Amino acid sequence: MAKERPHRNVVSVWLTGFLFGVLATVLCQVLIINSQHKPQNASTEQSGLTYHQKVRMLLELHEGWRNEVYADTVGVATIGIGHNLAQCATANEIARLRREGATDEQIENWFIEDLARTEQELDRCFGDEDWYQSLSDNRRVVLVDMCFNLGLTRLLEFRRMFGALRSGDFEHAAHEMLDSRWANQVGQRALRLSEMMRSDRFLHPDFIVG
Repeated sequence: MAKERPHRNVVSVWLTGFLFGVLATVLCQVLIINSQHKPQNASTEQSGLTYHQKVRMLLELHEGWRNEVYADTVGVATIGIGHNLAQCATANEIARLRREGATDEQIENWFIEDLARTEQELDRCFGDEDWYQSLSDNRRVVLVDMCFNLGLTRLLEFRRMFGALRSGDFEHAAHEMLDSRWANQVGQRALRLSEMMRSDRFLHPDFIVG
């Protein structure tokens, strides 16, 4: 009997190692499967993005940050983050900015004022309507971005889009956004915003979330 103990010990060690190997293989397969089903990007809640951060990120993406005067997609003199000089500057001021450019501080101040004005215009126009009050952050960001780009007067020309929004038909609202001259002018911006309206997802190169 004493001679058989080493043999049984060897068998026990071998079985233990074999079982550990099988267990390790199974765990690896589980981890691989789980990793394949993980979302590729964090959600807005996980990322900590607020409504105002989303607005800022999209407008900087779409408008850019320019210290020099440039012509926008319809030829309007613009500077900073989509700051429309034709609406708020004299010819002499525009000429000076063409020569000297704008400081980062000026650009930041313009952006704060322009965004506040845009949000106030939307609130004055739609603030008492239930559909507007019930919009998700992502869909409200879409309207702010469009209003910032187009101005309220031109935005209100999207009558069929607003009709769809009032009835809660976001699919149709997204379609109406693309069926416009604006969409042809701004290209990728319109595609991104219409998909945000349709899917209620925040779409940005850094965050693509549900």
